[in-house]
Amino acid sequence: MSDLTRKELEFNLKSGEGLKVEFKESPNHIDRTMVAFANAEGGSIFLGINDKKEIVGIETTNSLKSRIQDVARNCDPPVNISFDNPGGLVKGITVRDLGRKSRTRNPLIADLFYRVNLAERIGSGIKRMGDLMRNNGSKAAQN
Repeated sequence: MSDLTRKELEFNLKSGEGLKVEFKESPNHIDRTMVAFANAEGGSIFLGINDKKEIVGIETTNSLKSRIQDVARNCDPPVNISFDNPGGLVKGITVRDLGRKSRTRNPLIADLFYRVNLAERIGSGIKRMGDLMRNNGSKAAQN
């Protein structure tokens, strides 16, 4: 499974559709594109992007993923797929900043959660999760 970065998404948007890239606003007729890629050298299908290279978005539910996986399994030849969501981190935060630096994506929601006791303290979640994982022997947290 690959991890698509925001820069890679922007590059694909700028480059546009081609031999290995297809933009689809919805999953309708995705099977045709999957089979075409499977019979060639593979490729990437970007859901939620229209033919004008505009990100229109699509709700990525488990049901949608399951439907797409079913289509992929039933293609001839069968298609291997992976799902990526380049939502990214909050602007100004890098992976190395996680647990050290805090910035709120949506201050209004964060403040509301704090005031109704659904958030204990703003900016403490990543560090607390890492501490809990380390205390329980998770190798992922020790990297």
